[in-house]
Amino acid sequence: MSSNEYKSWELDQNYREIADHIGIEAFNKLLWLCGGEHLYIPKTDKVWRRERNKRILEDFNGGNIKALARKYSLSERRIQQIVNESREVQ
Repeated sequence: MSSNEYKSWELDQNYREIADHIGIEAFNKLLWLCGGEHLYIPKTDKVWRRERNKRILEDFNGGNIKALARKYSLSERRIQQIVNESREVQ
């Protein structure tokens, strides 16, 4: 029996929840790719933070901090920090 023939309900509860969310085929790919390894999966915001900050900097025009804060669901202070941090790097 190949691994694709297994059903998620045949899995241990911990694995079943993952397989039910991503699908049994994706779960099997994950097993093949990372099986036997310790895998840390960061929270969504951490994964996409760099891209979000890049977009904020692209949108920033010097006077739209409040609008950017609303658009990206961040505080005005955080938008200003992102802008300032990019200036320090340059």
